[in-house]
Amino acid sequence: MSAVDLKSDVPHSARIYDYLLGGKDNFQADREAAAGIAKGSPNLPTSMRANRNYMARVAHYLAAECGFRQFLDVGTGLPTAPTCTRSSRGSPPSRGWSTSTTTRSCWCTPAPC
Repeated sequence: MSAVDLKSDVPHSARIYDYLLGGKDNFQADREAAAGIAKGSPNLPTSMRANRNYMARVAHYLAAECGFRQFLDVGTGLPTAPTCTRSSRGSPPSRGWSTSTTTRSCWCTPAPC
């Protein structure tokens, strides 16, 4: 198995996002890039957290109240808390959970009858 080069000296959008949300999966280059971004948009970290919290509420509502059981979580490449899956599974599962995660928002579809 070959070693993976994470290019920790080059900022990456997923790690910048992680840092701005208060995560731990980032490097100095990501933190420096995030600082530059936040300098121009000081409310960005707050709005990003609000966006994640909104996604969590919507996913939970769709699962608990509307019976949605299939979720497609499209992200930037790193799992970010709270995940769409964990948010939706806060409701009691009945049958047929299906979660797909891919790289690049949370799309949901109702379970087939």
